[in-house]
Amino acid sequence: MKHSYLFLFFFFLLLGSVKAAPGDTSVVQSGHTLTQLANFGNYDAPAVFPTTSTTYRDITMTFTLGKYQCPGNPQYCGDWDYTAQIFLITPTDTFEIGRLITPYANVQRFPWNWQHRYNFDVTDYAQYLKGNTSIRIHYSGYSGGFTANVKFTFIEGTPPRNVIKIDRLWNGGFGYGNPVSIETQMNARTKSMPANAQTAVLKFNVTGHGSNPGDYCSEFCSKYYRVNLNGAMIAQKNIWRDNCGFNNLYPQTGTWVYDRANWCPGDVVQSNFHPLVGLTPGNNYNVDVDFQAYNVANSQASYIVEGQIIYYGAYNYTTDAALEAIISPNNHEAYFRSNPACEEAKILVKNTGNTVITSLEITYGLAGGTLHTLPLTLSMQPETTEEILLPGNSEFVTMGNNKAKFITRLTKVNGSADLNLLNNEMQTEFMPMAVWPNDLVVRLSTNNVGSQTKWRIYDAAGNVVKSRLTTASRTTYSDSIQLPAGCYRLEVTDTGCNGLSWWAAQSEGTGSLSVASQTSSGNFPLKGYFNGDFGCGFTEAFRVQTALGTKEEKAAFNLAVFPNPAQTTLNVTIKENNKPQGATLELLNTLGQQVYRAQAQGSHMQIPVQHLPAGIYILKCQLGDKFVQKQIVIGR
Repeated sequence: MKHSYLFLFFFFLLLGSVKAAPGDTSVVQSGHTLTQLANFGNYDAPAVFPTTSTTYRDITMTFTLGKYQCPGNPQYCGDWDYTAQIFLITPTDTFEIGRLITPYANVQRFPWNWQHRYNFDVTDYAQYLKGNTSIRIHYSGYSGGFTANVKFTFIEGTPPRNVIKIDRLWNGGFGYGNPVSIETQMNARTKSMPANAQTAVLKFNVTGHGSNPGDYCSEFCSKYYRVNLNGAMIAQKNIWRDNCGFNNLYPQTGTWVYDRANWCPGDVVQSNFHPLVGLTPGNNYNVDVDFQAYNVANSQASYIVEGQIIYYGAYNYTTDAALEAIISPNNHEAYFRSNPACEEAKILVKNTGNTVITSLEITYGLAGGTLHTLPLTLSMQPETTEEILLPGNSEFVTMGNNKAKFITRLTKVNGSADLNLLNNEMQTEFMPMAVWPNDLVVRLSTNNVGSQTKWRIYDAAGNVVKSRLTTASRTTYSDSIQLPAGCYRLEVTDTGCNGLSWWAAQSEGTGSLSVASQTSSGNFPLKGYFNGDFGCGFTEAFRVQTALGTKEEKAAFNLAVFPNPAQTTLNVTIKENNKPQGATLELLNTLGQQVYRAQAQGSHMQIPVQHLPAGIYILKCQLGDKFVQKQIVIGR
């Protein structure tokens, strides 16, 4: 079924003589603006791309899924997990360039104005994203309720490798089992390696659908496929996702926590890439994909497949580290479970050059603030990615409550400046952590399978400062904890991957978890909790800005500290029946690390602080079995 829509589009380069500068960004909006996906079928809209010779180092397709109120009063409207494939159709070629699965988006959880952005790297299709084309959305749904917006962001520059050509081998939905076997439709293909290509990769998209009695294939069964090159197996891959309960888009109203055949409701479908090693430019080769043997009478199982061979030229840079993403801190909904963060930021780096990356120097921190530098030794092969933690962002604790910006730069690669500087810097916006008091009580009421649910609180250094690991069924635990100033991460896990309360696990009953102050009423909001419907778990980062109070039962002396905030010197006065001798002074940072220690020789002493980073510290004065703690701020 085809649907025609009025569309809006614009040219981001009007004249062939107009040149973009390296790093310049342009956007092309396709005719899919608020396309209503009403029923099963193809939804086509035009997209007009530039025809100039400008090269692009990065092209991203953003598919924004939204909702609309279905006319009339249908039984379902945006309620089910349907497959949405995005195709680029040119006058000569058609390629699938993205695939996602809609969420169980019942209006009880997802209001009518809800939207979610899905990003796809389509840089390899640059030579096909030219002139007049069409963008097809193939929607497998049998009810409406979803809208689609498709746009493309072009960043000018040199790509890691030039794509010589793309061969499309297999595409479509194929039955798995009897009476129709996928093997009869996905037969071996003979192709020729272009003479000017150096490497080739099989890009393979596959998702399992349908459900046979007993084994629930193909949606809920794990099978594999094998890639054969010139008659020899070069790869075997399971068609399975085992982390749906950690979905960033949750909670949903359906069975979103169940693992599936290479997809999860509400998430993108990740492509598999298999290098075809040993091909000779200008010569033919044979490639085949074989699925695990499966024989079921009257099978309802199937796989939706797209197979493409991408041929690349030489690497354009010998040394090239690309900053792919700032995972945290980041407000983007694709990183919901990773935010907010404690003092550790997290980034994704890819080696897009042809030499091994053995070291990186990374500069990062709050925009407008003092930046940190992290030297790092590692071993990254070409075309591999790595998540990297950026520690020590103690300023996250003392910052205000307004939206902030975080900057990351790759300042050195293998000891020198990177050969390609255009993909080395990124900036994100984020909201700071919530501020909680220093006296907390964590209350966990378990359900009928209490042993599944645990919680831990980590400090900024990754140490567990409090936990509840022993949990019986139908039991309430109240654990109190006092914390010094700093940032912390509450991690809640559920080994059943269905939280403390889930509609499809009624036999397990309902539990609850809350965090409150020991001295005041009311629970603190938990961003990832959702009344216990959190799947495999959730984390909550928070900061404590108030120092632990004086221990009144032991403190029998006065401690005066000035100035506070201090810049160069901290003056300390101790009064305890005029006998301050023997008192020990300790200055601790927010990680609990000792940065100063001395014995008091009189009632007055000075502590030098000009060499310490700005931030919050704890001054502890111990005299015999008595001690006093005060919060100190060092500013500049």
